[in-house]
Amino acid sequence: MSEAWQDKPWSKDWPGEVPHTVEIPEIGLGDLLRDAAQKYSDQKAIVFLDSVLTYGQLDDMVDRMATSLAGLGLKKGDVVAIMLPNSHQFVIAFYACQRLGVTVTTINPTYKPMEVKHQLNDSGAKALVVLDSVYESPGKILADTKVEHLIGTNVVDLCGFSAIKVFLGKLLKKIPTGTMPADALKFPDLLKVEPNPPKVEINPAEDIAVLQYTGGTTGIPKGAMLTAKNLTANVIQGASWLGGAQARLGLGGGAAFVPRLRHDLLHEHRHRHRRVPAFVPPAPQGNDRVGGPDPEMGQGHLPGHGRGGHIVQQDKPHRRTGEIRPQPA
Repeated sequence: MSEAWQDKPWSKDWPGEVPHTVEIPEIGLGDLLRDAAQKYSDQKAIVFLDSVLTYGQLDDMVDRMATSLAGLGLKKGDVVAIMLPNSHQFVIAFYACQRLGVTVTTINPTYKPMEVKHQLNDSGAKALVVLDSVYESPGKILADTKVEHLIGTNVVDLCGFSAIKVFLGKLLKKIPTGTMPADALKFPDLLKVEPNPPKVEINPAEDIAVLQYTGGTTGIPKGAMLTAKNLTANVIQGASWLGGAQARLGLGGGAAFVPRLRHDLLHEHRHRHRRVPAFVPPAPQGNDRVGGPDPEMGQGHLPGHGRGGHIVQQDKPHRRTGEIRPQPA
């Protein structure tokens, strides 16, 4: 340990298995996923509402979505807005954009019409990917934006639920749903094309991968520009912290999107999907539009976009307490 490191106030509490520094490769997230899929094709990448996508399946769907987005005329430098909670669809759409060099701006599903309008216009988004149950808000202002392509999806579109379960779930209002315009593109339909995305050269240090809008506490929200390398750095740093030198999350590890601090469902997840960390973001209280299937259907409520989140690592105890214990939202 260097003298410079010893002088840092946090050095004495630094976990031994976490490296002091990490090398950030010159690679974007689209290629990072490709590498992980080649190495860990059959391993779980995403667990959502108890449905699983392996790395191989995820990579294939990302390629299909990238092919469809390119077919719509979207290209490097364009902006796509994603107004979805954490879900299979969010991950697929996000990585498809990264593979094309398309910038992503994520919109809080609970935003009011004028908030959505500001972000769409300020970012210059040409496409919007939105959950059908929250479309009412952007639907009121979409004509006043530059959005050319509207892509809608239901929360359970890619979960593999039976048609009768989905029908009854929507009928009984256990599965949130909403009405989309007749000319809106359907997310599942965009995955039916043969995967053949264009080859796009990414400059990780220069190309803007994400326009992340601030909370607007000192004025209107402003878009912070994050490069592809910024995001790769975040993956490597976070994975190194969670998994030591062999960074797992995003590099062969998996992530599960589960309801906010539902201890019964966390316990069930731990038994069904061991070695897959669970990401538990807080959802806005009382907002059923961004919810998932009701617990009575055997599933939990879908987390929305809150101010923060928790990662519960299923196969590793808390570094200090020795136990797995999520904190209250």
